Amino acid sequence: MKMMARATVTGVTQFAGVIDGETIDANNVFLLIDISATSGKGMRTAARKAMDKGVIDGLLASGVAFPCECDLELMETASRGKETTVITAIKPIAQQRKAA
Repeated sequence: MKMMARATVTGVTQFAGVIDGETIDANNVFLLIDISATSGKGMRTAARKAMDKGVIDGLLASGVAFPCECDLELMETASRGKETTVITAIKPIAQQRKAA
């Protein structure tokens, strides 16, 4: 199932390589999450998985400064009885460029 969402992206991490003979493509997008609906107050950052390195490469190539507001395309996947939501596309809303 595909979904759309708007969120504040505070940063990203990427790793694509081989460890102990296993190819790993681990990419995370950090989003600002409102915790006021739970027992907390305010905001915190939460990591969400990106489908692959290309999702983050596109955001970095746009030259935006973090944090930035983005439209996210999400896909729910299921594997080994576990459901996971991954980010399949990120599009900055306003082109806030990094300072040179």
